Amino acid sequence: MELFKTLSRTVSDTVDYTVHKTGEMIDIARLKLRRARIAEELHEAYTEIGHLVYRQYRDNTDSTAKIASLCLRIDEGNAEMQRLAESIEGIRILSKMADEKPTVEKDGDDPDSEEIFDTDDIAFSCVQRKDAVRQKYYDDHQL
Repeated sequence: MELFKTLSRTVSDTVDYTVHKTGEMIDIARLKLRRARIAEELHEAYTEIGHLVYRQYRDNTDSTAKIASLCLRIDEGNAEMQRLAESIEGIRILSKMADEKPTVEKDGDDPDSEEIFDTDDIAFSCVQRKDAVRQKYYDDHQL
């Protein structure tokens, strides 16, 4: 009976871990997709600036306002790309933090020594902490 409980707990923990990792992968994939779309828009804006500059030179017309508008769009796109890169990195850092085992200093003479606790309660609290930190990060960055 104890073997069945242990096996059941292990399977349950594995499923929970897999669900959390899958969620992280989906979040990162969604952010990378947004970055790809923005990169495509930036490419189009750079191309349009090139066309405008050529036409301005060829036809001796003034395209300054349109070029300024495109430059503003490029600046905003680059800022968004940076924000998304930071969000992806934040998710990766949170994931790494949650995967680390909690450590506590021993009561011995050596303050640099650490003892690793591998209990279900601590592991569960790490997952809860990670979820709370992730939600705060998303709220702060309006994701």
